[in-house]
Amino acid sequence: MFTLRAFAVTGIAGAVAVGAILPAPAATQPPSSKPPAHPSPYPGGHWRPGAPRFAIAAKKNVKVTMSDGVKLTADVYYPADRRTGHRVHRRFPVLLQQTPYTTTTGTENGIKGIVDGSMLVEHGYIYVSADVRGTGRSSGSNGYFNNRNARDGVNLVHWAAKLPGSNGVVGLDGCSYLAQSQLYTAAKLGRHSPVKAMVPSCISGDVYRDTYFENGIPSIAWHGAGLASGSLLGPTTEAFLARKYADSQRGGQVAFYRHFWKVRDHIRAARAIVRTHIPALMWDGWDEPGFGAQELYAALQNAWAGRSPYRAMRPHQRVTGRYQLIVGDWGHGGGLDPAIELEWFNTWLKHRHTGLQVHTRTPMHLEQLPTDRWVNAATYPFTTHYRQFFLSTDRLRHARPKPASGDLAYGPPQDGDVLTFITRPFRHGVTVAGPMAASIVAAASTSNLELMVDVFDISPAGAASKIAHGGVVANLRHRVAARSWHDVRGRLVRPYLALVHEHAVPPDRAYRYAVPIQPAMWTLAPHHRLQIQLAAQPDPSECLSNGAKVVARVIGCLPRPAVLAGLAGGTYSIRFGGRRASTINLPLMSRHAFHPVRSGPTPTSDSVALPADWSSPR
Repeated sequence: MFTLRAFAVTGIAGAVAVGAILPAPAATQPPSSKPPAHPSPYPGGHWRPGAPRFAIAAKKNVKVTMSDGVKLTADVYYPADRRTGHRVHRRFPVLLQQTPYTTTTGTENGIKGIVDGSMLVEHGYIYVSADVRGTGRSSGSNGYFNNRNARDGVNLVHWAAKLPGSNGVVGLDGCSYLAQSQLYTAAKLGRHSPVKAMVPSCISGDVYRDTYFENGIPSIAWHGAGLASGSLLGPTTEAFLARKYADSQRGGQVAFYRHFWKVRDHIRAARAIVRTHIPALMWDGWDEPGFGAQELYAALQNAWAGRSPYRAMRPHQRVTGRYQLIVGDWGHGGGLDPAIELEWFNTWLKHRHTGLQVHTRTPMHLEQLPTDRWVNAATYPFTTHYRQFFLSTDRLRHARPKPASGDLAYGPPQDGDVLTFITRPFRHGVTVAGPMAASIVAAASTSNLELMVDVFDISPAGAASKIAHGGVVANLRHRVAARSWHDVRGRLVRPYLALVHEHAVPPDRAYRYAVPIQPAMWTLAPHHRLQIQLAAQPDPSECLSNGAKVVARVIGCLPRPAVLAGLAGGTYSIRFGGRRASTINLPLMSRHAFHPVRSGPTPTSDSVALPADWSSPR
């Protein structure tokens, strides 16, 4: 069962799990072609944070008046003389975080957040931690990332830029809820704001699809937001979210991708964010819910290139180093390194020659599992040549099989039926890189069905490692063709489901269901095989927290009551061959398709290996 501690650590909104153009970059330099004799462990190989230069002087409970008269409360941390403890009377850039967590648990209080901001103050930044409207010590009512909250962010930015000791330059910082606050604020700042850099960490792009309603199915995160938000965010947030949660459980507006979620969609806001020219270092983990920040990265790069944020990137699309992404082997809130944040802010806010590769042609930095190697990439998806496999009896085949079928009963895998399909061994191994899509033809005995698709790496000894997961419910099956991604052969690689209206399914009538499957960067060793598993429900053990870790990437755990009623007792007939064959499209690449780059732990990464080279060899 989930715990309050797990809920507190993972945060609410971005994801909540029960238990985030410069004016021309003035002094940045292209990476040196000659590495130093003893490279530092930080990106670029030249820069080290050095010893702290300042102590910290705090000014607590500062009242900040918003444009509507509501007063928010903030704590301001200043660089101080290390001998006397008094504030240093010089001008510094200001870093702003907007937090909802300040007084309810103490775990996120002030400068000691998921990333400890004290290191940033000790190296010459003023750090502001402001309580979000209606949370902690701030007055007003919290609308949970509504337009008023975003305007508060704009008000705070302009207030922070004029603080005593500020040099007028502002950066945005924070993970999870604090990262989303950055993005909503940025979308409303406009072109010439004081904000010149941000680090939105632990985020996804479309919070409806990726965080709260994974393909329309309520996630653990949404149940946490609706049922336990008061324990972290206080009574005004609880009052607001409890109503929205109840509406969603009844099948009201909030259950679907309608106005409430559209105004909270970072993909939809990508053009507005890009118009501000604010460089963004996104930081994510492979175990973030949904499709992670890769699609947000693609949306920002597309918007910068004048393309639709909803489209797949082109294979050789021009990219900018203003939008960079780190994705590693960790869950929500993991893998963060305050010194790399410091290097990012020093580069963009202080125009220091840190060696950070801001002109890189490969702004995506990804940990390749299970090898623990780091690789760089430029565009997403990573390949436009997907391999299509047909589901046959027990096998995944390249050729269309003869007509056949298999049956599933609605129930968890250990209780109900499971259908498995496996490839031949890959003699030289293979890399699975990017999002995946299954196309399953099925008929249900009931008025609805739920299909879960899991992808496994199977060793020669039979050991199974899960690579990715996806799922759909039949009454939310409709797909938006213009926003779905295809490879060069027209094969579906990332279905975009509308999730706006429910459409009934007549019993015993076969339909084709497009199943979005979460992305991976996973390399199979030689002679390993890929296995696809179909089930009518996810494994219950993956729907609950395990200690302080919440398994958030699993879709299908908690359908709302009316959906459950339509699923109960269902049996499904899955069609394999003939004209209406079931298929899966996989992004299979050579084991050596990505060149490994220098990586390793830094003195400030808590022993987590991170990428030290943000440019791949040409």
